[in-house]
Amino acid sequence: MASAGQQQLVGGKSCLHRASGGTGECVPLPRCRSAVEERRRGAHPQSCGFPYSGARIPDVCCPLPTPAVPPGAPLAASAVAGGAGSAPPSSITCKAFNASLAALEASDRGRPGSVARGMCRTYLKDVCESKIGLWRVKNQFGYGFSPVNELEYPHMALLGAGDKDNIKYFCGGSLISPNFVLTAAHCATTAEGATVRWALVGALNRTLSQDRDEAARQLLEVAETVVHPQYTGQARYHDIALVRLAQNARFAPKEVRPACLHTDLDDEVAPGQVAAVTGWGAESYGDDGSETLLKGNVTVRRLEDCRATGRGSKLPRGLDADVHICAGGYDNVATDACNGDSGGPLQFPALLKSTMAEDCMFRVAGVVSFGPPCGIGLPGVYTRVSTYVPWIEKIVWPRGQGECLADTGPGSVARRGEQRVETELPTRYVEIWMKIEKKNLKTKGFEKYFATLW
Repeated sequence: MASAGQQQLVGGKSCLHRASGGTGECVPLPRCRSAVEERRRGAHPQSCGFPYSGARIPDVCCPLPTPAVPPGAPLAASAVAGGAGSAPPSSITCKAFNASLAALEASDRGRPGSVARGMCRTYLKDVCESKIGLWRVKNQFGYGFSPVNELEYPHMALLGAGDKDNIKYFCGGSLISPNFVLTAAHCATTAEGATVRWALVGALNRTLSQDRDEAARQLLEVAETVVHPQYTGQARYHDIALVRLAQNARFAPKEVRPACLHTDLDDEVAPGQVAAVTGWGAESYGDDGSETLLKGNVTVRRLEDCRATGRGSKLPRGLDADVHICAGGYDNVATDACNGDSGGPLQFPALLKSTMAEDCMFRVAGVVSFGPPCGIGLPGVYTRVSTYVPWIEKIVWPRGQGECLADTGPGSVARRGEQRVETELPTRYVEIWMKIEKKNLKTKGFEKYFATLW
């Protein structure tokens, strides 16, 4: 991860806050909690204009009863998309929290992405019932990038290749179930062609000797990598993959637990929103990567803002809003992902609208894909996760069962073969095959079975 030098901000002027009728102060939008909440609701906070020519983040009139955060100070969880937040806050009991989850599940059943959202609710419930008080742990940060603290981002995975005694780590990923890591398709192999073989979870540092909690580290062997069937190395579309682990990761509320997936029915990922990126990537272009897991804020941009990146032979149709997200920079600092961050998450808090609790969980909205040389002030491009949720659900939670456990029982090899047929056969062949098979089917039982497959 990289960040360019900080630019001096202009702010702190007094203003009349029209909505409250009181005095306010002009500050950058991310530092005003009430303004951030207004943006979450789709409203437009009272603007003070831009602090300087070319600035992308406006100043807003922040009412004084809601204290503005001074430069460099921690941001509120609601202001940091990726803040740990609360799960649940002390005013909400676990019983009430779980009841709200049950109500959401009943209303969500059968809708697009419902399996992924159902698993998210299961994970949230597990965190709540663990009673570890994670809502007191904040992963707030100000400018640039900083090391991740314990209990933050427990879904992060570091992917490597090579022999166990000489692992070369080269990409990041997000644990989304006990035995699957979400990453980028180009992370299936190294630049030299070596296949990803290892996933390290529960670690803050690459090397064992520097981790504070050695017991939390889990080095897991990779069983297979499922690359999206439409991805090719010759184009920068559909850059997403699933890494299946040979054994389940041990979930521990404090160190290892999965992230949620951002679906089409979650809040739109819109320009101006602030998200968090995490990874062990380089801190400047060309270096060997960070020893320590780093975190930072980036701002979602218009796709047009990545037009300098979105050219070339690998993007014959340019950037695609269904496939790509453009993000980079935060509060006038040129923060962005860098070499070695590929496959890692662009993430927001897993916010439950029923409780308005930010539940110590994250929803992965993007996967680090490609970008310009880091640290020069240009945003990067991320794969839009919501587009691929149906594909992910079929592989991670087959048959839409939403099961947490790995599919390792009798017939699991055959079922994985079926998944490859479902996801990899060209559509025209599938349609022809279905017509032939359905014509030969004689019983309603087979027809119903076929319907569950397709």
